[in-house]
Amino acid sequence: MSKVELFRSLGQKKISGQLNKVVRFLMRERSIEYTLPDKPRSRFQKYRLTDKGRAAVLS
Repeated sequence: MSKVELFRSLGQKKISGQLNKVVRFLMRERSIEYTLPDKPRSRFQKYRLTDKGRAAVLS
């Protein structure tokens, strides 16, 4: 999911600072990861759940 898809699925009207903080936290916790890890600033960048993230969602 892109960040835009992510915030829309959460019912937000715009990308907030709080959403950015949550995304950074989930990246640090390795619950989500980039789909293009070697190009973190790419306009095509998206996020995906890791195995750890899937386990947390299914718990």
